[in-house]
Amino acid sequence: MTRLVIALVAMLALLCPSEGFAATDALVPKDSTLGTGLDVRVIEDSNLPLVAVVLMVPAGVMHDEDGKQGTATLTAWLLSEGTEDRSAFELAEAIENLGAELAVDAGTAFTTVSASFLSRDLPEGLALLAEVVDRPLLSAEDLELERGRAQASLSENLAYAPFVASRVVYGELYPQHPFGWPESGTQATLEAITIDDIRALHDTRFRPRGSVLCIVGDVKSRAVTRQAELAFSGWRGRAPVSEPPELPAAWDGVRKLLVHVPEQSQVQIRVARRTIQRTHPDHVALRQANAVVGGGFTSRLMQQIRVERSLAYGASSSVWSFDRDAVFHARTFTANDTAREALDVMWEVLGDWRAGDWPEEEYDRAINYTLGALPQVLETRLSRAWHLALMTYHGLPDDDLSRRAEVIRAVDRATAEAAAIQHLDGDGWMVLVVGDLDAVRTGLEDFDGGGWEVVEVE
Repeated sequence: MTRLVIALVAMLALLCPSEGFAATDALVPKDSTLGTGLDVRVIEDSNLPLVAVVLMVPAGVMHDEDGKQGTATLTAWLLSEGTEDRSAFELAEAIENLGAELAVDAGTAFTTVSASFLSRDLPEGLALLAEVVDRPLLSAEDLELERGRAQASLSENLAYAPFVASRVVYGELYPQHPFGWPESGTQATLEAITIDDIRALHDTRFRPRGSVLCIVGDVKSRAVTRQAELAFSGWRGRAPVSEPPELPAAWDGVRKLLVHVPEQSQVQIRVARRTIQRTHPDHVALRQANAVVGGGFTSRLMQQIRVERSLAYGASSSVWSFDRDAVFHARTFTANDTAREALDVMWEVLGDWRAGDWPEEEYDRAINYTLGALPQVLETRLSRAWHLALMTYHGLPDDDLSRRAEVIRAVDRATAEAAAIQHLDGDGWMVLVVGDLDAVRTGLEDFDGGGWEVVEVE
């Protein structure tokens, strides 16, 4: 989706607040557990004869061996390269014959296998998912091919400033911690991974106990349980419960970081810090506060950086959650010759926002934006299945989706202001500029008293 379309969607959301978005039991999952220990969550939707499936397995980057980051990602890529029963071509043909789409992705804490197909094909689709996760081929030859692809992709991405900026934000906020490990690894760690590492991760963590199967579509939950029981009957075992190590301490004050990516005509600007986790009582209020500063076209960052000063096409902020922590992350980009001005504006906007005393009409617009965007969360069966999986990961209540609009409406301006002031205090902030330092460094040197650090990225 282009930035222009995103902006138009945001404006329509503001003009057409979702007053009709009410709580409904239709969004509350029906849960069961198979004899193998696999948890199954189903949301029934009979509007169209379609079904979406997301299988979440506790095998992510945080489970990689230190020094072999990228193992989970390579394992995910290899899952679709054939099984014990089918070659890669035969597997692709079987998926195509169902008219299905299948994707495997590794994240920080888990790997997901997702698919969409006609609801009448659910038994065959579940059988294919079970085959992929339980009996992948995982050949040494395929590993070498995927390793080469991963290394080539990494080389290309490290010359792409937005990729570098995101990599540095999390790597520096979580130094030497799995939450900050790069999902794609480094050239050195990718080279160190062996087929035995891949197979060990799969054998240990790709197990039904600890995994969750989320299904949304034209199905009945009891029938789904029977079909899943049959499809996954041969998948056995329990993934060990593992907790990430203690979180690193936040630094005092503000760290200012520079990363050199040569021959760039623009810079990427990031301002970020760690904050409260998804299950914290103030988290919804903090997300609503984020909508004021960077959540839509009428947000403060967009208005000041794009509309008022024409420094960039876009500016936004978000709150991204892990299971025990979250990151507030503001972002924009601008031409080299306006780098300092854009950074000054972003820093000033964030400071004024954190000081509170927001106009009531501004907060009302933010509420309308958030409510207007909610239908996008529920727009497709696959997006609902994904959110159901994330609800499980964060330990959210079963009625989280059905009551989300109600909960958002209950957050008043004073509560959102207090959340921003309390949970985004003055310490632990990072200011990051990524670009051609030869072109922009001199103009940045005295920002906020100077003291910039230059960071190398692998």
